Amino acid sequence: MLRLGMFAAFLMSVGVVWGQMPDRTPNTRYPYVTDMDHEGAYVLRWGLNATHIWFEVQVKTLGYVGFGISRDGRMVPADVIIGWVAGNQVHFQDYHTERYEAPTVDSSQDWLVDYGYEEAGWTVLGFTRALDTCDTLGDFKITRDTQRLIYAYHTEDPDVTSPNPLIRHTVRGRKSVSLMTTSHPPAELPIDSSVIDFTNDNFSIPVANTSTYNCRLFDLSDVNVKYHIIKMSPVFSPGMEQYVDHMVLYRCRIADPASLLVNGASFNCFSDAPDHVQFCREHVASFGHRNKEDFYLPEDVGIPIGGTGESNLYVLATHYVNELQTPNLVDSSGIQLTYTADLRTNDAAFLSMGNIISPNWLQYIPPGEPSFQQRAYCSERCIQWGMNSTQNALPMTVVGAKFHSHDLATEMKLRHVTKTSSGAYVENPWLAYDGAFDSDQQAFRVAEKRRNVSFTDHLMLECTYDSSTRGFPTLGGWHPDNELCRAYVLYYPRKMLEGCMSWSNYDQLRNQIGQPVNGSDVFNTLLATDWSNNNVMRVNLKHALQNSIENAQCWSSRQDPSYAVDWFQQTDITIQTPYQPTETRTCV
Repeated sequence: MLRLGMFAAFLMSVGVVWGQMPDRTPNTRYPYVTDMDHEGAYVLRWGLNATHIWFEVQVKTLGYVGFGISRDGRMVPADVIIGWVAGNQVHFQDYHTERYEAPTVDSSQDWLVDYGYEEAGWTVLGFTRALDTCDTLGDFKITRDTQRLIYAYHTEDPDVTSPNPLIRHTVRGRKSVSLMTTSHPPAELPIDSSVIDFTNDNFSIPVANTSTYNCRLFDLSDVNVKYHIIKMSPVFSPGMEQYVDHMVLYRCRIADPASLLVNGASFNCFSDAPDHVQFCREHVASFGHRNKEDFYLPEDVGIPIGGTGESNLYVLATHYVNELQTPNLVDSSGIQLTYTADLRTNDAAFLSMGNIISPNWLQYIPPGEPSFQQRAYCSERCIQWGMNSTQNALPMTVVGAKFHSHDLATEMKLRHVTKTSSGAYVENPWLAYDGAFDSDQQAFRVAEKRRNVSFTDHLMLECTYDSSTRGFPTLGGWHPDNELCRAYVLYYPRKMLEGCMSWSNYDQLRNQIGQPVNGSDVFNTLLATDWSNNNVMRVNLKHALQNSIENAQCWSSRQDPSYAVDWFQQTDITIQTPYQPTETRTCV
């Protein structure tokens, strides 16, 4: 327990200032901020260095507050703290949960309170812990993977005179957060920075469909000055977050956008899109419905917008999910871009990677698989095409990536393979990785170290799925019941290459009795398979995915021709030395 008077000087030293609550303002101690709930009643701020992380929670209650880290988002097992302010004292302890009952006080108190106070109906606690406490009894190591954070609070303080002072929480929840890979906001934005909104315009979500894709056009042909995009933000209509599954802003270069559709026109992204718009696929920004945080580009890079010869047609694609077919839903959500005329050192861009989604190019995941892998490639020839086949082209410096998949995905890995002078393939450290992927938290992941992708390299996106609790096959597609294997890779300097996708030929697939399956029969063979206790077909499918010919497609709206195709035998890219990350711990 700490008395308030004991740490008043400390509060001043870390920049804690009493004021209007909640305070979401980033500062040098707490550069990262997120709301743990939809109501804004539980605000989390944090900062970190190479060894420690420090948190501040602001909770709309005068009772006790709980916060912690969980393995899977449930309250058990979990590594938690509970604290409150009573009179002139801060009460704070480190606990862990082993079963669904009162938490156990941790014998090793590794979460340390920094300060605590109450103000205007809010409780504020600041506390610190090591990223790796080395405590194997109940503690979780904080890593670059997505962390499952949990929270709880009560309207009243515990009765410290009681033998069982903790009373059951009145509110609890969870949120997945990338504590170590979040984009760092600058101290301040340029004084000339402005914003432009790409939003839906009172779109009425159809009642007849549980899944709807609405696209809206924006013509920026009149923007003749080059600017840099430096920040991206989601914009949600009040109460619509639960219906907006995903928003993506694309762009392309069109000679006369007005000849296609009027500026601001809306249409179904698939059935009603004009031909040219269907190929408007340069990724600019994207947000999922659980990701409400802004994305700040690093201070040495900006994405060009406007200027002579630049992309002029922007398309906002919004995926709505209305499972209960609720009527009278009207939405104006979208994406806001912050831009500046104070151009940064490097022109950046996103490269879209992943599996092609099409009825004829099959992504297929059988049921009952706890760890099923699928790969997508950006081949050497596609990278060369995107660099204008110039051997001396500057390499692509990768800043980070955003992964996109659905509920079955558990692990996402962007692999980087280099061909040596002898022709051997060597794997470099992964460009991006999340060993605890959560489809509800699809935030951009800043690379731990920037790495260069050169003219003769391959990129490989590896997605791992857990279908062990699903009783039916899962196909590739945009609907939440389908699956995706996608990554949006931020890099500089900007190349012509905008997208790089691939799909398997399944030419090595064999049926139940070992006979080769003809290409035209692959789809029906997989759908007709009874996967219960069928290890033969499981082995056959995995063998086919790892050894079949891989087809690739790369594209650019700013290059003629606008796309190229490639194919290669996966077995030709045999990695001689796969990358293995090393874990260093100083525990004794």
